[in-house]
Amino acid sequence: MTQNQLNIKHKPKRIVGYAARQKNGWWHTYRFLILRRSLQVAILAAFTWPFFGFWILKGSLAASEFLGFIPLSDPFIFLQALSAGQVYALSGIIGVILLAFTYWLLGGRSYCAWVCPINIVTDMAQWLRVKLKFKNHISLPRQARFWIMLMVLFMSFLSHSIVWELINPITAISRSIIYLSLNISSISLMLVFIIFILDSVIANRLWCGHLCPVGSFYKLLGTKTPFYIEASKQNACDDCADCYKVCPEFQVIKPALKTAELRILDADCTRCGRCIDICHANVFEFKWNLKSPPKITH
Repeated sequence: MTQNQLNIKHKPKRIVGYAARQKNGWWHTYRFLILRRSLQVAILAAFTWPFFGFWILKGSLAASEFLGFIPLSDPFIFLQALSAGQVYALSGIIGVILLAFTYWLLGGRSYCAWVCPINIVTDMAQWLRVKLKFKNHISLPRQARFWIMLMVLFMSFLSHSIVWELINPITAISRSIIYLSLNISSISLMLVFIIFILDSVIANRLWCGHLCPVGSFYKLLGTKTPFYIEASKQNACDDCADCYKVCPEFQVIKPALKTAELRILDADCTRCGRCIDICHANVFEFKWNLKSPPKITH
């Protein structure tokens, strides 16, 4: 065995994020992850307790009031209500428009990464999956969640009710925390547990990436947006692949790194910012621009 072969054999395993921590520091490597978790917890806390006697958010993720007078209503629930033939009050419609505009502005599936409490569950499942080194994976088309979304709307139309909210794990886990009760919907809470098992043992990112109808709706809503992630320093990439390993939708990264198109255009991008955090070469950054995407020439 040659010396080079010995060096390769005994080369220590590369730790994801190690280079970023060494070069940019701990905070820079985990800042967007910490900010996301803080926002997710803060939203649930704002629903649960008043801040010095004042309610910042009152209601739930389905429908609420911000600062006591600004209505907020979930657009996907509104779409189901329309399918069921239900009528919203003017304040509810205003709430839908406000939230829909916000998530369009932020783009992609920003709701999934920054607001949805199930994201915490699926990220925990992913952490466990990596720790236990599970490699098994069920191959499902990503279009499956769009068919599930259409089926939900069709079932709402047939039943004249908002079908998905009967089992929606997002509603179940958020209301269980907000109202400090585990009896909101045993079926929905069981679905949360099933999601954890699916993502940790059965397949990688199965729920969010292939099955969740809410995620498919927000992908459609955030397809065209002025807010995005750009590989503005594409030439600095050294192919360490850390960004691929931490990204929940890693397929969105390759076009920005390997083609002349610097901007991540795929609406599956959750705007989680982990690629920005983990890149020691600082290739990625958030951008705000309505102009045409820049091109790079090699």
